[in-house]
Amino acid sequence: MARANNTNKKSSPSVSLFPFLSILACVMGTLTLIIYGVALGQTQDGPSEEAYQQVIDMIAQITVEIERLKVMIAQALEREKQLSDLRDEIAWLQSMLPGFLDEMKQAAALLPQYEELKRQVKALEEQLAHSGLQLDHLKDQIKTAKDGLDKIGLVRSTGLMTGLITTL
Repeated sequence: MARANNTNKKSSPSVSLFPFLSILACVMGTLTLIIYGVALGQTQDGPSEEAYQQVIDMIAQITVEIERLKVMIAQALEREKQLSDLRDEIAWLQSMLPGFLDEMKQAAALLPQYEELKRQVKALEEQLAHSGLQLDHLKDQIKTAKDGLDKIGLVRSTGLMTGLITTL
């Protein structure tokens, strides 16, 4: 019975033309591109002298730009080294900061004592100046007294006069 159902259908194999048509379309497209390229090549005379000079100018400009970029890269590397050195110095300073802050606190605590000592030094300088004036005054008095003693003469404990009384 199963064979009876199969005999009703057409048993002839069907042929698909899709692969042939796709290959034919590809060949036609390739030939079209080749013909277009050949026709385009025949219409242009090749690179002109202007195009050649433009290419030379562009190469020169690019060379100048490359040299400028090399200089900029060298500067950037130098600045990067400087930046690295500064970062190292900042790290060192930050490591020193806690001790520095303690020293600053101690210095701030000593500041009132410093001001008091400064005031005392100023007072002592004033006293020294006053004492200098007194010393000069006493020297003048001693000189005057000495001059007076020279004029009247001295009596030694032996009773002899060491100098003569001078008349004025």
